[in-house]
Amino acid sequence: MRVTTWMLFVAFGIYGIDISLSIDEVFSMDGLIAAYGDFNSDQALDMFIVSSDWTQLKVYVWNVIKQMFMELHSVDYKTNTNENEVIVSVSTADFNGDGCLDVLLCLSTSQLKKDGFVNVTIYYGDTVSLVSGHWSVRMLDQPSVIDVNGDLLPDLFGTNSKGVRSYWISVPADTMSSGYFTEDSQFYTDISTTLVIPQSNAFVDVTGDQHADLVVKSYNNETKSIMVEIWTQDSGKKNLTLKNSLELGLKDAKYVGQMSFIDYDGDSIIDLVLPVCLTEDCSHSVLYARTTINFEDPQKNWSVVIDNTYGDWQFPLHKMNGSDNIPLTLVIGDYLLDGMIDIVTILQFKENKKLFAANLINIPCSDAKSTGCEGQRTFSVQNTMNSISDPISISLMDVYENGILDFLVTCRTGVDYVTKILRNEFVVDAAFLKVAVVGGICYTDCKCNKGSTNHGAHQVGAMTNIKTTNTDGHLMVIKAVQMAQSGYFSLQLPYIIFGLGKSPNFVDEIKIGIPKGDNQYVDRVHEWVAIIPNAQVIVIPYPKDSPSDWMTKLLVGKSKMFVQTGGVLLGTCLLIAGIIIILHVKEKKEDEKEKRKEAHKFHFDAL
Repeated sequence: MRVTTWMLFVAFGIYGIDISLSIDEVFSMDGLIAAYGDFNSDQALDMFIVSSDWTQLKVYVWNVIKQMFMELHSVDYKTNTNENEVIVSVSTADFNGDGCLDVLLCLSTSQLKKDGFVNVTIYYGDTVSLVSGHWSVRMLDQPSVIDVNGDLLPDLFGTNSKGVRSYWISVPADTMSSGYFTEDSQFYTDISTTLVIPQSNAFVDVTGDQHADLVVKSYNNETKSIMVEIWTQDSGKKNLTLKNSLELGLKDAKYVGQMSFIDYDGDSIIDLVLPVCLTEDCSHSVLYARTTINFEDPQKNWSVVIDNTYGDWQFPLHKMNGSDNIPLTLVIGDYLLDGMIDIVTILQFKENKKLFAANLINIPCSDAKSTGCEGQRTFSVQNTMNSISDPISISLMDVYENGILDFLVTCRTGVDYVTKILRNEFVVDAAFLKVAVVGGICYTDCKCNKGSTNHGAHQVGAMTNIKTTNTDGHLMVIKAVQMAQSGYFSLQLPYIIFGLGKSPNFVDEIKIGIPKGDNQYVDRVHEWVAIIPNAQVIVIPYPKDSPSDWMTKLLVGKSKMFVQTGGVLLGTCLLIAGIIIILHVKEKKEDEKEKRKEAHKFHFDAL
């Protein structure tokens, strides 16, 4: 069955929503979005689609000339293997270090993983096709993609089929279609907790050193409580060290959803944001947040970000209690480009229980007192995509490479799925900075795509900080992480878009940090200053242990603000040049006048 993808045009105001919709069919696509990545290494983001029967993976690449996605390659897992398994998750990364994007598939005998096991396998890419790596492992749950030892090769973290918590360390390949992992179960710490299923572990900096840590949600069988563990990287060690393990709290919670890590209040500190149901039917839903600074401090309490007591929405029960293959996920991004992180997710109406794709717009608490927020910022829930029925997932993507995040929604239509692209048309010319940190294992010497710059592979857990000044003269400091989570259709992007508002100012500073390595004398952090707005910065951390030599590429996009800024700069230069010319001419005339006076002087000495 052919399923049609539509494009809807959505216009947002800053705090209110002003919507104008027009529908235009652009192409047909069957299935649901499972992951993103630059598969053909052309600096344009591509999509990985799972078919409606969950047995086929399709790669759709962005055609810059035609301005649309086109199918490049497909993998029919069931036909190729004759296994009675379905694809339940897709993750992308350069797993064998050849410079090209590969795909990790999680497979199960049923969509809902009733048997309790997941088979994990790798397909290696070469920019045009995918080839089976003939490596697989059985796990209890979908793994997290992290970098344990700081070699910039993605590793896996999870629980093996025997119930033992393990790492799977990636080993560099001799060829583009090969590679494998070695299992390591040595954690140097007695572990009595089990990983929560479904996992929402994250590879993100929560200690403030600009290097990613592993944050794990686990369950203590003795105390019957949910725990949060923080494992840190120590330079010179090829393993992670348990720094803190503490109870999550929230004793009244009936269901605790997937963890998300967001600097939602703009204080340059990553916050842990958590959806929670306080009733069995999720009719009372609350979004909590807790700062990650001094996270182990028992005096640090959870604060309410938004409470649905006075709203008409709730978290969907089936996405909170673990019965759905796609749990409730908070997809984050500044799609208003105002410098504050917003959210998109799937919510449910209280009355009729219908699902809807929701925009959670970041606003001050003073503008929404009915949300019950206990901090400085909250979210306004908006049903701006009300023409879409029965959505199951939503994500963000800069489809047209213009620095504006568009919306992609997968809906159920009977037994099939349809994915719709909603274009985010801004009514204001806001500025942005787009930052992508690619893999640093190789540069132009990669086995894949030799002689060309590696753009396909992205670095998991790369941390980015920016500093700039807004139009009010206030300092803006924003922190974000690239590809912190994987599995369960987390749909995270291999780049970060920072909204700068209407400020045409240069970005004062951009700071990049990547996972620590085995050289304890090298801090893998580097800063760049005076970056122009409305540009994409591609950071290539190569060589990995020489941050001062890391390379960057700056791609500048067209916009009214860029033209205005250029006009102002040109005008300023012309004004300065004019002043210099006037002063030069004036000085020249003064010199000539002095010479004439000197020539007419009566020289008494000559007498």
